[in-house]
Amino acid sequence: MADAREGVRLNPSSGNNYENLAVSYFFANRLDEARVTIEEAWSKQLDTPFLHLLEYNLAFLRSDAAGMAQQIAWVTGKRGIEDVFLSAQADTAAYSGQLRKADELSRRAAASAQHAGKKETAEGYETSAALREALFGYPAEARKRATAVLELSKGRDVEYQGALALA
Repeated sequence: MADAREGVRLNPSSGNNYENLAVSYFFANRLDEARVTIEEAWSKQLDTPFLHLLEYNLAFLRSDAAGMAQQIAWVTGKRGIEDVFLSAQADTAAYSGQLRKADELSRRAAASAQHAGKKETAEGYETSAALREALFGYPAEARKRATAVLELSKGRDVEYQGALALA
């Protein structure tokens, strides 16, 4: 079998190139190659926040709670990116049926985004949480949360997620 990376050339000093390749492998369901690409970037002292997010997602798929916790520990307190990880953590908690924990993590993600000056992103986390409430069969909570956010925001993404939660 030929090496899957044969013909792939990366700028050896760009963490973003490694990130893009690893993400491409991830979405092509070539998870081992995504993991190898992340490790290669880190071995070259190249790092991006989204390499850590991808590693978090890979750890989730392996049911590796320690690996997930390691990536959360890495991002804790990093303004401007912490919210993305908290949102991912909310999604994985919801996947595991931990809706209260998912709700708390979504609120923390929104607060972190707000603190970083990302108002519409914060509102998006709230409408995502409202949509999750609706999908899990809690229409009253979904309606309350979506209505509250829609009163504050007219952002396109916020409006469509809020509308879905209300539907």
